[in-house]
Amino acid sequence: MTVRPYSYDRLLATRHTFTSTGKRAIIKVVEFTPTHMNNVFNLAFGDLLADGSIDDLSIPIMEIF
Repeated sequence: MTVRPYSYDRLLATRHTFTSTGKRAIIKVVEFTPTHMNNVFNLAFGDLLADGSIDDLSIPIMEIF
């Protein structure tokens, strides 16, 4: 594979961030949250918002020619 991997920051043991580069830089978040079941976690992925929350409903902007 010739693509370089993203570098990332681990803010908490369960939250990792990286910057997706393209037409614009977007800070992405991957977060693991424990559930009520032993050894079962929820995995969230999305854009980091200014308040620290995760937008997991973001839709890519499509260009129409």
